[in-house]
Amino acid sequence: MNGTFLTYGNDLLTGATVAASGDQLTINSGSAAFGDGQVLIWDVVDAADDGSFTSATTITGVTVYASYADYQAANPLYTYGGTASVGTAAADMGNAYLTLDLSSFAAPQTGAPVLSTTVVAPGSDLTAEGLPQTLDQMQDLDGAGGATADGVFTLDAAHLAYHGGGNERYVIDGTDGDDAIGYDLAPDADGDRRDSGDAADGSDDDVIRAGAGNDSVFAGMGNDVVFGGHGNDSLLTGEGDDTIHGGAGDDTVRAGVGADHIYGGNGNDSIEGFDGGDYIVGGDGDDWMNGDRGSDTMFGGAGNDWMRGSFGNEWMEGGTGNDFIWSGYGDDTIRLENDFGNDTIEMEGIDEVTGDVLDLTAITDDLTIDLSHNLEGWGSLSDGTYTATYEDVENLRLGSGNDTLRMADYGGRDAVQGFRLPDENPDGSFTVYDRFDLSAMTDEGGEALGPGDLRIQVDTDGSVMLLFPKAESITLTGITPDQITGSDMLEAMGLPATEVVVPGSDGVVRGTDGDDTIDGDYTGDADGDVVDGGDNETPGEGADDDHIEAGDGNDLIRAGVGDDLIYAGEGNDTIYAGDGHDEVRAGAGDDLMIGGIGNDSMYAGEGNDTLIGGGGSGWIHGEAGNDAFSIGDGDIAFGGSGDDIFEIQYDTLGFDVEMTITGGEDGESAGDHLKILGPATITYDPDDPEAGTVSWDNGARLYFSEIEKVHHVPCFTADTMILTRDGERRAADLQVGDMVMTRDAGFQPIRWIGSRRLGAAEVAAMPDLRPVHIRAGSLGAERPSRDLTVSPQHRMLVRDPKVSLWFGEEEVLVPAVQLTCLDGVQRGETAPVTYVHLMFDQHQLVLGDGAWSESFQPGDYTLAGLDAPQREELFKLFPELAVEATAYSAARPTLSRHEVAVLFA
Repeated sequence: MNGTFLTYGNDLLTGATVAASGDQLTINSGSAAFGDGQVLIWDVVDAADDGSFTSATTITGVTVYASYADYQAANPLYTYGGTASVGTAAADMGNAYLTLDLSSFAAPQTGAPVLSTTVVAPGSDLTAEGLPQTLDQMQDLDGAGGATADGVFTLDAAHLAYHGGGNERYVIDGTDGDDAIGYDLAPDADGDRRDSGDAADGSDDDVIRAGAGNDSVFAGMGNDVVFGGHGNDSLLTGEGDDTIHGGAGDDTVRAGVGADHIYGGNGNDSIEGFDGGDYIVGGDGDDWMNGDRGSDTMFGGAGNDWMRGSFGNEWMEGGTGNDFIWSGYGDDTIRLENDFGNDTIEMEGIDEVTGDVLDLTAITDDLTIDLSHNLEGWGSLSDGTYTATYEDVENLRLGSGNDTLRMADYGGRDAVQGFRLPDENPDGSFTVYDRFDLSAMTDEGGEALGPGDLRIQVDTDGSVMLLFPKAESITLTGITPDQITGSDMLEAMGLPATEVVVPGSDGVVRGTDGDDTIDGDYTGDADGDVVDGGDNETPGEGADDDHIEAGDGNDLIRAGVGDDLIYAGEGNDTIYAGDGHDEVRAGAGDDLMIGGIGNDSMYAGEGNDTLIGGGGSGWIHGEAGNDAFSIGDGDIAFGGSGDDIFEIQYDTLGFDVEMTITGGEDGESAGDHLKILGPATITYDPDDPEAGTVSWDNGARLYFSEIEKVHHVPCFTADTMILTRDGERRAADLQVGDMVMTRDAGFQPIRWIGSRRLGAAEVAAMPDLRPVHIRAGSLGAERPSRDLTVSPQHRMLVRDPKVSLWFGEEEVLVPAVQLTCLDGVQRGETAPVTYVHLMFDQHQLVLGDGAWSESFQPGDYTLAGLDAPQREELFKLFPELAVEATAYSAARPTLSRHEVAVLFA
C-alpha cells in the first residue's frame, strides 16, 4: 500500500490483504506533534495473523493498546514516556482485516518507563529500562511472519492535527455491565449525551464506546462512531454516515439512512444496512447480513453466512464457509475466491441493465463448471472439494485455472467471459487451458456428438456462439471467429470438428428497434438481406437458412422455409417459425411463438408467453413468466419459473409418440397446470405426487414432472337426475351407500362421491373444461329424456347398427365433447359449474336424465382432476388405486376421435 491520509482529526484505517503482502505502516511526525495524551490501538481480527507498524519519528506520551478491549479495560501494554523508535520486519497479514484507530481518547497512564530499543523482528524482546516486553504481546499477534515488505503506507502526522489530550468528538462511555446508551439521552459518568451538539465542530457526530457487556446503543443523528465491545450487543444508528464496530459477541446492528461502515467482528452477527451505499464486513462467525436499499459492498468473512443485497447494484463476497448469497435487484456482482465453500448463490433478473456477474477471476484452482441446467444462467461449479450452485447469472467470468465447462442435452443457453483458447505449439499440438466436457450430449438421433454436430454463429456483440443439435448454445464473450484457427483447435477444446468460417453479412436479416414486420417482403436490412432470398453462403447451410435479428420493439416475424435462427429481441413479438428445423429465441416481453413443420426449438425469455409446438419434435422452453404451452407430437417442454399452463394437442396426436413436460418449481404461486384431453390413463409416480405418465388409446404417451395440478374431469353436473332405487335424484344430493341403477349389475351401492366446483374465472382460463349440453332426444328417442349437461370428457353410451358394422361391438363409449358433431349437442358458456363424481366397486353405466353414461373410472380416465384431499380419500377406500389405477377396467370400449368421425360421417 502507498498513500497519505489527507483528512484532519480522528482516523480509522481498514485494510484487507488476500495473500502474503507484507505491507508495513509507517507513522511520520511531519510538523504536528503525535503524542501527549494520544492513543494508538493496534488491532487485528484474527490473532493468528501477522502484521507490523513502524514509528519513524520521535513520539512522546502515546499509549499503545493491543485491542479495543484492552483499551476499554485500561490495560496498556506499554507507554512512550520519552522518546522511542519502534519497528519490526514486515509480516504477512494473511486474510485478516487490519484496523488501526487513531482516535483521540483520554490521557494515558503516567509514570511509564522510557523505551529506547528498536526491535527488528517479531518475537524479539522489546527492552525498556528495567521492564521487558515482547513485540508479540504488543501486537496481539503470533509473530510467525517474516515476509519482505513490498509496500509502505505513510500516515503523515502533519495531516492528523493531534494536539494534546483534548476530545475532538463527543465521546460517550459505557461500563463493563449491560448498558442502554442513547435511548433516553441520559448522560454518561462524564456528563456526555447523545446528539447534544457538543462535538468540536458543534455537530451531533458522536463517539460511543459501550464497553463490555450485552449493551443496547442508539446513536441517533450525525456521522457517529460506535464501538460495541465484548458482549452480545444491539447497535442502532440513525441518519448519517456512521461507522459501527460490533466487536466480539453475537451482535445485532441496524444502521440508518446513510453510507455506513459496519464491522461485525467475531461472533454470529445480524447486520442490516438500510438505506444508502453501505460497506459491511461480517467477520468471523455465521452472520446474517442485509444491505437493503442502496448499492452496497458486503464481505461475509469466515463462517456460514446468509447475505442479501436487496435493492441496488451490489458487490458481494461470501468468504470461506457455506454461504447463502442472494443479490437481489439490479446489476450485482458476486465474487468467489479459492476455498469458497459449498455456497448457494441466487441472483434476480429484475431492474438490470448489463446483468448480474458471477466473478471467479480470483480463483486460481481448476474448476468444473456444470452448465447442464435447462434454465439460462443456472449452474454449479466445483473445485473438487467445494461446490457452489448459482441461479440467474448473465455474466460468468472464469478464473485463472484450467476450467472445464460441462454441458448436457437440453442444457439451455449460456455465456462465459475469460475463456482461454489453446495455444498452438510448433509441432501442431496444443497447450490446452479451458475446455469442454460434452460427454452428456447427443445428436438428434441419440448418438454421441461427432463432426458436423457444431454450428458457429456470431452473437450480437461479435463474439463466438457455439450451437449444438438440441438447441443448446454457449457464447464465448470476447472471442471472435477469426481467433479459432480451425477444427484441430476445436477438437483440442473438446468440441466436435467443424469448418470455421468468419461470417459476413450474407444471410443475416436485421430489423430495427421499432415495430418491424419481417417476412419475405421486408427490405429494411441495411445489407440488402431478405427472408428466403437464397443469400446465405455459410458452408453446410441452405441458401434459405436465414439468420434473423429483429431487434427491440413489437415485431411480427415470418421466417418462411429453411432452418432459420431467429432472435426476436425485447418486446411483445409474434413469431411464425415456418417450415424447417428452426431455432427461435425471444427476449423479454409477452411473446407468441408458433412452430411449423420441422423440429423447432423455442426459448421464450422473460414475460407471459404463449408457445405452440409445430408439426415436428420440438424443444420448447418458457423460462421466466406465466407461460401457456400447446404441446404436440414428440415435443419436450420446460416451463421454467412462474405459473405455467400446458395443454396437449389431442386432435393431432400420432400413434406411439412420446412427449415430456417439466413444469419448473421457481417463482410459483398457483403452480403449474396440465390439461389433458381425450380418453386417457394417468399413472402417478408413487414417490412423487407431481410426476406421472399419461397414456392415450393410440399408444401416445406423455411423461410429466413438477406439475402441481392436472385437469381431466369426467363426471356429471350437480343437477343431473340419477335413477336410484328411490327414483330419480339430483347427483348433488346422492350419498355414499345409495343404490343406483346400473346397466350391467342392477342396483349397486355408491362407494365414493366427489365433487368439484369451477368458478367462471377458472372456466375462462381453461375453456376445455366448459361443459357439454345435450338436448333431449339428441342421442335417440328419449335419450336423454330431458336436457343433460356433463363434463367434456364424460363418456356417453352409443348404440347404433353402424357400431357393430364398423367396430364389431354392440355398444361403445364416446366422450361427450366428441358428440358436438350431432345436432343438439354443443359446448356450454363460460359460467360456474359443479361436477360430481360417482364411483362404484366396478366401472358402471348409470342412467342420468334418461341417458346411459359412465360412472367415475380412475383407471381409464384420471385421479388428477380431483383435489388432493379427494384423492387421498379414494386411496384410503381403494388402496389398490395408489399402485395400479388400471385395475378398474372400462365397462365398454371407447372410440377414438378418428373412429367417432367415421361413425357419424
